[in-house]
Amino acid sequence: MLQIKATFTKITASVMISVSIAACCTAQVRAKQPQEIHYLAVGDSIPNGYSCDDTEISPYPELVRRQYARDKGVPVELDNIAQNGISTVRFNASKLQEEEVLEHIRNADIITVTIGANDLIDAFKMACQDVLGREERFWNISDAMEMLNAEMKAHPTTVLKAVRAIAGWDYDAFEESYCTMMDGITGEAKESAMIVATDIYNPTTGLGMPGTLEMVVDSIIGKMNSIIAAHADEYSYHTVDLNEAGISSHVQKDGLHPTQEGQQIIADVVLEELAVMEQEKEGAPRSGSARERGDQSGRLWNYLAVAGIGVTGIILIILGVFNGKKREKEDEDTTGCN
Repeated sequence: MLQIKATFTKITASVMISVSIAACCTAQVRAKQPQEIHYLAVGDSIPNGYSCDDTEISPYPELVRRQYARDKGVPVELDNIAQNGISTVRFNASKLQEEEVLEHIRNADIITVTIGANDLIDAFKMACQDVLGREERFWNISDAMEMLNAEMKAHPTTVLKAVRAIAGWDYDAFEESYCTMMDGITGEAKESAMIVATDIYNPTTGLGMPGTLEMVVDSIIGKMNSIIAAHADEYSYHTVDLNEAGISSHVQKDGLHPTQEGQQIIADVVLEELAVMEQEKEGAPRSGSARERGDQSGRLWNYLAVAGIGVTGIILIILGVFNGKKREKEDEDTTGCN
């Protein structure tokens, strides 16, 4: 009888330890799930959701926020500091000097960067100003292109002057400015922050630019994108190719800014890149969303805990029946002896 009790005690203790371990593991799995995700969007009029005709446009950072929150099952807080017309030069001179912006960078779990098109547009407007001998600054590229086209119709050789002017753009200056921006962002960001930088698509496609000049602009954009891609490893960010995504086919009537469909395309490719980065952080590819994986792990440990309790109950029942039968046998033996 004493041996049976000892065996029962050992079995019960083992099962209860297993249940405790399962409960602890369940708590740890749940503890790893973030309570809130902080997302910072950096950039120009594209992530700011600019609309040329006052049609409401939901910018891609908001679309990313919504989908990411659904996938993860936790709130995603978006700080969108994008600004119409901002270039890397102006971002470095203004945004990176603001303590509030630096605090957003420090808190961010995700950072998207869409900037650089205005560096090219500013250079193009200055080239048009020089070619046309205009003292007054152009405030937008459409006006610059309209005046340049009129001048080229009257004097066809003007296109050659425009090509020489824009082709002489200083790539080194852009690279230095872009790296200064990334130094500022990554210098403040958490080591675990995931950073996705979109490259530049041709912002002059719908402006009726002469073929020769458009080829030069395409070449410049290619070199700018090479600069962005070349520093990805250095600053630990991933790049998204907007040209390859086909954004140029989904722009508003100004020929520059994405339509709502274009914004959705950017959101989709950014989300895909974030998924790739998550897999890299885990060290191995996994299927399903993080929420699904977390739920599956939680359910597994819950099943183990319930199973442990169930096993304990079954063991208690079996031992109870066994002890009852043993007592009946002992009573029968005792009665027989009398």
